[in-house]
Amino acid sequence: MVEVNFKFFLISSFFFLIIFGRVLVDPACASLPWQDHKIRVSVYVVALDGVEAREVANVTRVVEGVRGAVEALNKNNLTIELPFLRYWKNFSKYFLHKGEGAPPFDDMTYVYASFPANASLHIINEWDDYRNVVEHSVETIIVNAHGAVLPVPNGYTKEAWTDKIAEAMLLRNVTWVHVGGYPLYYAWRQGASTAEHWGKTAFQRLMQHINKGNVRIPPYTGTEVAAITSRAEIDLRHTWRLIYEAMAVTNNYPLTVQDFKEHEAFPIWTLGNYYAGVALAFKTQANTTSHGFYVHIGTNQTFGEVPGGLEPTDADFYRGYIGGATGLWILVSRTARETLIVETETLIQKAIEEGRTKGLQEAQNHLQYAKHLNQLYFGTEFFVYAYEAMLAASTAQKPKSDPLPLLFTGMSLSIIAIISGAILYKRKNNKEESM
Repeated sequence: MVEVNFKFFLISSFFFLIIFGRVLVDPACASLPWQDHKIRVSVYVVALDGVEAREVANVTRVVEGVRGAVEALNKNNLTIELPFLRYWKNFSKYFLHKGEGAPPFDDMTYVYASFPANASLHIINEWDDYRNVVEHSVETIIVNAHGAVLPVPNGYTKEAWTDKIAEAMLLRNVTWVHVGGYPLYYAWRQGASTAEHWGKTAFQRLMQHINKGNVRIPPYTGTEVAAITSRAEIDLRHTWRLIYEAMAVTNNYPLTVQDFKEHEAFPIWTLGNYYAGVALAFKTQANTTSHGFYVHIGTNQTFGEVPGGLEPTDADFYRGYIGGATGLWILVSRTARETLIVETETLIQKAIEEGRTKGLQEAQNHLQYAKHLNQLYFGTEFFVYAYEAMLAASTAQKPKSDPLPLLFTGMSLSIIAIISGAILYKRKNNKEESM
């Protein structure tokens, strides 16, 4: 009878471990703030009445280009391609599959992250509005549609106004977009009737605020065109589809890569060691997270792809379009990245509190690398690792109990029971014999 009970104990213990030792985790979808609220940003285009432009033929076309970039964002949201990720149905609210329906869980497929965003466009025609935007705006984009001409309002010297623009980028996360010509080469004082020559020292004045006061824009005499970078094409094409009308540009006023590599946030067009277009992180220290950007468009002509080669396109329009799109990408994607980091940290903390530590190291490793990519302003790569971190944190499980200790405990109890039974049996027999 004792042997039968022991076998029953072993079998019962085994099924107990199978049924209750397994942790079934519900991978709940993270609650992202942009599911209820859009990421919002304001875009200001400086097109002052009575102020001429240099290296820009038609200020109105620049304005329309920026308008096109704003409308594209509002229509398409910020859509980012995340190639070759495993589709997970619980993330379908913001990770959208290409095509109709949801693919099988085991399929490897393209996934798109779509972040609802809204940009408001403001055309600045009056001097007071221009001054107010530069002096007080926060987390905004300012596009100077006057090209190489810097408008300078009353109460400021050209030097002091340049310092004020730098202050806005450094301290209030403002993005300044330069759309053509040598930056700040001319100054136009409020009330003046013509531009004042300032020269190359103007750009140095601006860049001294990020310890680049000695940089120069080198003369480029070659005829080669600069091509759009793969990074710019991949990150922009799903939201701003007109980028294919500016796949290449002339290299008129490029920045040198070696001068600004550590500030590179988003290369647009490159040719060898030159940036024909680039967004720079306007900051003095590498680990600074609160700062704005300077977007440099150093070309006079844009080209679209046609069968057999390239074809010139409306340079004023597409410089405004690409400049606006780049500024929007930088600000909106930064907000998305920072929010995803917080959300992922929340998921990891929740898993720790619930004791779901199995598989959590993978989530933490992915998150750390995502943070590294965020500091480098990488878009697609960041979202890939952030997605994997969220998935790993959400599916982390409680460690299973080791069946061997329980098995040995059961065996020990059974052995004790057997021995005890044997002792009792022996005592009983001895008692009966003595009688």
